[in-house]
Amino acid sequence: KILCSFFIAIVVVNTAAAQQGSLEEKAKQEGPLVVYSDTNLRDLQILAKAFQAKYGFMKDVQLLSLPIERLFAKITTEFQAGTYNPDVISMSAGQTVSAKQAGWLAKYVSPEAQFYGKGFKDPDGFWTSNYMNTNVIALNTRQVRAEIYPKSYQDLLHEGWKGKMGINNAHYRWFINMLELMGEKEGIAFMRALARQELRPAGSQTLLVQLLAAGEMSLVVNVNGHSVEQLRVKDAPVDWVAVNPVIVSIHPIAVSARAKNPTSARLFVDFVLSKEGQILISDLQRIPSRTGVLPKLERLTKGLELRPSDPVFEVNNLQRGEKQFREIIKF
Repeated sequence: KILCSFFIAIVVVNTAAAQQGSLEEKAKQEGPLVVYSDTNLRDLQILAKAFQAKYGFMKDVQLLSLPIERLFAKITTEFQAGTYNPDVISMSAGQTVSAKQAGWLAKYVSPEAQFYGKGFKDPDGFWTSNYMNTNVIALNTRQVRAEIYPKSYQDLLHEGWKGKMGINNAHYRWFINMLELMGEKEGIAFMRALARQELRPAGSQTLLVQLLAAGEMSLVVNVNGHSVEQLRVKDAPVDWVAVNPVIVSIHPIAVSARAKNPTSARLFVDFVLSKEGQILISDLQRIPSRTGVLPKLERLTKGLELRPSDPVFEVNNLQRGEKQFREIIKF
């Protein structure tokens, strides 16, 4: 039995190596790889350079980085016009599901997908999450003592927080997931009570964390954990707490349905999802989605009960959630 298993392992390894070699030979015949993403350009460039270092024949990787709404609009225009520029598309989960429903994504089950858990990959094989963002409560440590850090979202309703809190007023996915966790009736009641706390709005994660660090507010209700942690380790006066289960926003990567360079696109997706690629994502101080690869800033996930937001749920409920959010959290 041991000998049989040994030979089976050799066959599997050899088959995988042969498939990899075949992909590389096909990719050599293709043109420049084109990647569209809402990830910042610096991080994309680092990933692309590492990919090119691994595959020396990849002389040109063209990157487009845009904010998600502009990116989705551009992809929509190109697919409707029949230009189909992107080979690889990486953007937020809700938009990825919309792209899948519109027929803009190709089915591709990467061999690396086996290392991703439920909720971090499409059950139909069209996308896999390459990194994730945790939703946490952030605090200014000069204004808030550790002993009074909130331990639950209900703690935010205490009178002492009134007029001292900021909120991302465009984070509708957080809102609909909170209603799902709390239950519709209880969730709406909580949000109405939260709205009476004289919240300060901002539509940007980066701006909220900057305002928090500057002392313009004592607490931010809903912000990405890595945005706060990156400043905290640089001795900025910020900290964060998580309330379990922690809502996690996933960030998928996929192959375009009309990719001009489909083999190169598959190689790039494989690289980003590989252990090597995920360690690189960790080095960029993001939270890898791959099981067994920890974030460089380990505190970001240590001891947390992570609950990935279902992107299909987001798409089906986002419009209604945005309407409810605007009606309740009035700005």
